[in-house]
Amino acid sequence: MNKLIYIIICVISITVLTEDLVGQKNQNSTRFAFKGLYSDALRSKMQEDYLVAINKFKACLELIPNSSASAYQLSLIYLKLNDPEKSKQYINYALKYDETNEWYIVQKSIIAGLLGDQKLYKKCYKLLNSQYPDNPVYSYELSILYFKEHEYSRSLELLNKMETDLGVMENISFLKNNIYFESKKYSLISDELTKLIYVYPDSVKYIDMLGEYFLSMQQINKSLDIYKNGLTVFVENKRLNIKTAKIYSSLKEYKIGYDYLIGGIGSQQLTVDKQYKIAGLYLSSTEINTSEKILIYYKFVESDITNESIENNFIQFLLDEKELSLAEKHIKKIFKRNKQNFSLWNSLFSIFIAQNRIEELNTYSEEAINYFPNQAIIYFYTGYSFFLLKDYENSSNILLTGLDYVIDNKRLELDFFLYLAESFHAQNLYKKSDKYFDKYLEIDSLNEYLLNNYAYYLTQRNEELDKAYLLSRKSIEIEPFNASFLDTYAWIYYLKSDFKNALFHIKKAYKYGGKSNPVICEHFGDILLKNNEIDNALIKWKESLKLSPNNSLLLKKIQSFN
Repeated sequence: MNKLIYIIICVISITVLTEDLVGQKNQNSTRFAFKGLYSDALRSKMQEDYLVAINKFKACLELIPNSSASAYQLSLIYLKLNDPEKSKQYINYALKYDETNEWYIVQKSIIAGLLGDQKLYKKCYKLLNSQYPDNPVYSYELSILYFKEHEYSRSLELLNKMETDLGVMENISFLKNNIYFESKKYSLISDELTKLIYVYPDSVKYIDMLGEYFLSMQQINKSLDIYKNGLTVFVENKRLNIKTAKIYSSLKEYKIGYDYLIGGIGSQQLTVDKQYKIAGLYLSSTEINTSEKILIYYKFVESDITNESIENNFIQFLLDEKELSLAEKHIKKIFKRNKQNFSLWNSLFSIFIAQNRIEELNTYSEEAINYFPNQAIIYFYTGYSFFLLKDYENSSNILLTGLDYVIDNKRLELDFFLYLAESFHAQNLYKKSDKYFDKYLEIDSLNEYLLNNYAYYLTQRNEELDKAYLLSRKSIEIEPFNASFLDTYAWIYYLKSDFKNALFHIKKAYKYGGKSNPVICEHFGDILLKNNEIDNALIKWKESLKLSPNNSLLLKKIQSFN
């Protein structure tokens, strides 16, 4: 070999060897720097210092551009920061260098889902299923995707394979049944549910589902058999009992279904509204007697699923059936756990009024104000009860307070006006009394009793007799044969010194029942006296005294003429 050529070859070899040694040294240095930087980036990510982590992972990619792990971490962070587009960019980068990585494909499927890209999402799961055919998570998700796109045979193929590998499972059977339903293979639905009942003998759920399936197919007797067979195993199961009661009600066999209903009320697996709807069929049936209906309600109110509506219906049912004592008992029982049911307080007050238990009405209505301080009706009951107990000052005070809470209720407003007028009259506060009588008449001028009372009070004071006359006359126009009304009208004529008209109307008052009223009899005597019929006057006064023997003033009047 030429010596010069040999020297050149040696120089080149030495140069290449030197460069290779330097390259290896630089590569090791880069890997070392990458490793430290990658660890720092992971630490920043764990500390949720995402911006710092992003910069460090990007620096990692600058050091080693084919680092799929760094790109994957960047995809995870951008997804965490709600930037799916950036996340997608980096997962694609990662897959470029490691296209079969399971977690990268899963990450891409998540991003596709967030972006609503169903085509990409399905592609990811097809890839996952092909690479990992024994992973049931991927198989099941792909079977759902096939189902949604009406590829039923492909979906069933995956589901059957999973069932072979894993055994009968609820979610697999349910998806198969959805496919059978959509493809109108209804008989296969019952087969799947029967299979679940066999595999899970301790579960009521599948019995119920099979029963409901037969009901939906109008196969009522099959459904009934399923539920009754289920009850041979789960005797006290409330769900199976009430569903059986529902079927019997559809067959109008309420007497047979009644015991199932009683055994089913209170199920935690069925909403209270659905249970009450079933019970309502029995409650409206004439085959079920009052005692049986009370037990239905009792089962509801004693259960954990009761609500105010059912409690109110129960109490109203008892009131309608005149079971007042039982209604009161259950109201007070409910009050032990809940006193916030406004309707029940009203029902309790109606019981007290019906039984003339005024002191209890007063006690309970005063308590109710604490729970319902803005409810006008509570104040009315309190004021009304004070009025009946003749505590007129407390009555008017409470009524005045409650009147401010009356909103869009003319009937209640009139009741307030009436008892304010009466309580102020009883306290001799006549201007206030007249004010509320007039307020009442501005709204309702046809209350004959109020017209008469107001007129009578004016005659007692011998004031505004013309007004009293008009009020009294109107009451008689409404009720012409009322002895008390005719007496008031006659007495107004008496005070106006029109004794002939007074006599005419007092005779009518006496004729239409006044002979048993001591006031009317005495007025009759007074009017006869003014008409110079002294003997007849004495007769009527004595009749009055016989009816009211303690009337000392009348006795003196009689004695003065004897």
